[in-house]
Amino acid sequence: MATRVILPKVPVTADVNLFDGERVSGEFFVAAKSPVHGGEETLLELLNDNARSFVPFQTEHGLMLLNRATVRSVQFDSPDLMSVFTSPDNDNIYGMTVYWRTETQTDAEVQGFCYTGALDEKGRRPVDLLNSPEMFLLLFSNDRMILFNKHAISHATV
Repeated sequence: MATRVILPKVPVTADVNLFDGERVSGEFFVAAKSPVHGGEETLLELLNDNARSFVPFQTEHGLMLLNRATVRSVQFDSPDLMSVFTSPDNDNIYGMTVYWRTETQTDAEVQGFCYTGALDEKGRRPVDLLNSPEMFLLLFSNDRMILFNKHAISHATV
């Protein structure tokens, strides 16, 4: 019989907006040890993991298995990620306004900051970040992190 390996997980509290308009609060679970860098896996890494179609999300009503493609946006707090945006010597931070399609309005908007430092140094412009293959874009706005599904974004200004 095969042995089942259970990796330690860390909860990340978040507010999720789905494409159908539903809003749910709860916790995602990220790996306590990231497979690609030191420290915990980030929520951005979890939601941009193309090997997963569904991710677990614990709500007060039970466990949901969210299809990543149905998630419009996710708001969460992260002191570790916030330090990237508040560092005074970071040259890879850009102001950005993201406009996204909604069912009730033509567009809604959020102003914030994006980080391009994780991109190849030859392409660290905001347009390169928007054109990267990852499904979600991270924006820092009003002391919170927001992950936007790029399929929901109609346009952005820098």
